[in-house]
Amino acid sequence: MSALWALINGDSMHWIAWEVDNAVFHGETGETHLLSELPAFLVQALAAGPRSHEALSALTAAECDTALDDAWRDKIHRLLGELAQLELVEQTIPTGP
Repeated sequence: MSALWALINGDSMHWIAWEVDNAVFHGETGETHLLSELPAFLVQALAAGPRSHEALSALTAAECDTALDDAWRDKIHRLLGELAQLELVEQTIPTGP
């Protein structure tokens, strides 16, 4: 099974949204992060549950009305890596059958 992306304790996240930017306070780390629209959309999409890189790429491409191509997949991969460095998301291995 392939890895999924998930929030790191999403219950401890508190949001403030403006027109373009979003602030998220992550209670687990005690840090506040300013996120632009696309990274904030990724984090909020993961609030519904873990998703694969491909599913997140397709979802964001549709939301941004852009082509789902390798360049877009690379962009989403890079953003997920940046969000992981901020300790907002992590890769998980699905369990079960």
